[in-house]
Amino acid sequence: MPLSENNISQRLSTSLRGMQILLNVCESMRLLMSEKKEGTVYYQMSQMARRYLTSSSKESLLPWIKFYSETVYPCAQHSVHAVREGKQQIGKQFGDKNMNYFDVMYSSREQAVLYLDVMSSAWNICGEDVVTAFDLSSFKNVYDLGGNTGALAKKFISAYPQSSVTVYDLPQMIHTARTYDKLIKDSQISFQEGDLFKDPIPTADMYIMARVIHVLSEDKCIELLRKVYTACKPGGAVVVVECFLKDATDEVITANTQHFLMALATEGKERTPKEMSLLLENAGFQDVQIKETGKIYDPMIGRKVLK
Repeated sequence: MPLSENNISQRLSTSLRGMQILLNVCESMRLLMSEKKEGTVYYQMSQMARRYLTSSSKESLLPWIKFYSETVYPCAQHSVHAVREGKQQIGKQFGDKNMNYFDVMYSSREQAVLYLDVMSSAWNICGEDVVTAFDLSSFKNVYDLGGNTGALAKKFISAYPQSSVTVYDLPQMIHTARTYDKLIKDSQISFQEGDLFKDPIPTADMYIMARVIHVLSEDKCIELLRKVYTACKPGGAVVVVECFLKDATDEVITANTQHFLMALATEGKERTPKEMSLLLENAGFQDVQIKETGKIYDPMIGRKVLK
């Protein structure tokens, strides 16, 4: 129901002047719509805001916003040190400079649950576009490496019902997700505990690596991709999903902001399609291709050619 600025300020116990300023800003960002009736301006949420900023929406970005505001953006106060040192600063923000990104993600139950929610929420918006950009129907036995709750795996089997997906992730992630009933329940999705660097990677037709590479250093990327290539069946493939750095004007700010945030919080970075292609080729993959989805994440495929 549309409300006047007086109604809104009274309900939220704010000053009228402050609320007027906030409402104007929100309207300029297309989060609100206004309508003037009998000299009074009434406001209501825009369709975009209802879609992305309400907890009841399947495409809600509230976990994403909470995660970045509480975990990632506070690291920005260490930007000077990040630039000077060329190292991640998330440990300093959380009280121990020796902590890395994943140490922080699992530093408490609340943090771990928030991390699971934010990793899943993006696939409600981008998942279908990512898994259908290429025809992946020939790959029946699929492993989603670092697949968290199985949200992207669910999108995959919805598009390719003849396939099955095993989500392979850290024991603490799967345990936390199971404890808080976050794991996707589907007969075609299973979960396997393991460390990508310490444990063997099972053989499969195809591997999905979504938002995995960008948190890793160059050396770790090469090590992991070579390990995946060795495990991959001949004729198989790997699909890497990332926020790629591009030249397109409307995507420069998003990708480069994400690029800087990765430098603040992780050992990794966002990469150009060329940089990612070289990583895949150095690992042994061939016929590397990228498809643009028009959204924040794009898939790149590399194939292990039959000999």
